[in-house]
Amino acid sequence: MRRYNEAVKADVKKRMSPPGPQDMARSSQQLGIHGATLYSQRKAWRLQREVMPAAEKDVAIEICRHRARVWAQAQWRCPRCWSDATRCWR
Repeated sequence: MRRYNEAVKADVKKRMSPPGPQDMARSSQQLGIHGATLYSQRKAWRLQREVMPAAEKDVAIEICRHRARVWAQAQWRCPRCWSDATRCWR
């Protein structure tokens, strides 16, 4: 597997980041990097951005639990209005 230096990675990241990200096919053609490589790099960057510190994760988990409780209470009060299956709050 071919390794790319940090300058190339930074250029690719700049091209694929908002505002106005460049088309993946165009980036692949201009840079000579296979599309699958670009997709995997983009996926890795997105996962890095979504990582939360432990304190924020605990808050997020508590918010999800609260939403589930509110949803269940609303369903109990008016089952006709909230007849759909309970949503997964994870």
